[in-house]
Amino acid sequence: MPALDVETLNGVIDSMIKKINSGQMSWDRINTATFIHRSENGHIILQIVPVMTRVAGGATARVNNYLFQAKDNGGETQLQVNSGELPSAKPVLEKLFDAINSGVTKKGLDFLKSIIDN
Repeated sequence: MPALDVETLNGVIDSMIKKINSGQMSWDRINTATFIHRSENGHIILQIVPVMTRVAGGATARVNNYLFQAKDNGGETQLQVNSGELPSAKPVLEKLFDAINSGVTKKGLDFLKSIIDN
């Protein structure tokens, strides 16, 4: 399998972020660390994965990695990007995670307001 072109991935994810920000692409929170987008063609999962790593002086620090998966309707993974294995993908996956989190939080607040207003 050819190596993943991070620039292409960046372009695809930037377009996803635009759709999220405009309300054209919705995500659901599975838990505090995982989001899912479902479509008729399959689904996309984005997870934040905290890992402990050694830093200078032998101390440990928590670092967040991101796991991005695109799966078909049969559940087979068609694309997987792990920022722990591909550090150059981390900034764009972090940006996507933040956009999704903001969108899901906004959706929840809008729902809360609809309850309060009725």
